[in-house]
Amino acid sequence: LPGDLGEKFNPYLEAFMENVEKSVSLEKRKNLKDKINATPIQFIRGKTIDGLLVVEEAQNLSKHEVLAILTRLGKNGRIVFNGELDQKDIKDYDGEENGLKYLYELSKNIEEIKLIKLKTQHRSDLVGKILDHEYNK
Repeated sequence: LPGDLGEKFNPYLEAFMENVEKSVSLEKRKNLKDKINATPIQFIRGKTIDGLLVVEEAQNLSKHEVLAILTRLGKNGRIVFNGELDQKDIKDYDGEENGLKYLYELSKNIEEIKLIKLKTQHRSDLVGKILDHEYNK
């Protein structure tokens, strides 16, 4: 995509911002807008996360990428990984463990890592039927 880094990553931020708009009041969104930005994972090196970091589409990360993010956590930081394993669109490479699956396993062994699984999908009922058909064959 042409443009500077922000312009290149704005399309990736769109879906996240749509969900923020659905779940956060207009007043709070005004305060958030200047604090939210999209950044490539390669830029995490050297950073310390002392605020909130939201990682979208985590099902498309490798274990090594997840570790790179997790090890940036500062004393006052929080990291939220969002994703759905059934929706990954990257190939598995030579036994490389999926990052979201790795997080799931970590949550079983490290008390401070919490797994929150939605009980229902929040899209059309038709989407639920399609996913049931595809993954419950």
